[in-house]
Amino acid sequence: MSSGGRRLSIIRELGVLASSVGFVRAVVAQKLDGSSHGEIITELVVMAGALRDLQDRIALLGKVLRGTANPAQLLSPSNEEEPSRSGPFILSEWSAEEQVRRTLLAVQAGCYRRALERLPTKKTEKEGSN
Repeated sequence: MSSGGRRLSIIRELGVLASSVGFVRAVVAQKLDGSSHGEIITELVVMAGALRDLQDRIALLGKVLRGTANPAQLLSPSNEEEPSRSGPFILSEWSAEEQVRRTLLAVQAGCYRRALERLPTKKTEKEGSN
């Protein structure tokens, strides 16, 4: 991982996610207090979009935590940490070299998995000899 560059604060990102959930909850509570049918449909569309964004962001956070996505993909002004700070919950964006290295590893792992899937198993060998 690069020691310089921008840094992602996992704690701040979790705060962003919690705020998003709070927004959806507030919209639901407001609409339950009474709105017209048309307003409810409009707000449902907004909530569906917000929930989709939240779902995508949580999935991306999982990939970042597993090391399969660059922390830079999640960076925003609300979750960026000061460059001088470090710790277990602060991740640096990858350098260009690190991005290339990890991409090549992922491609190699995918090729390896596909090759393994093509190998005959004992079960298919027995079926083929019958």
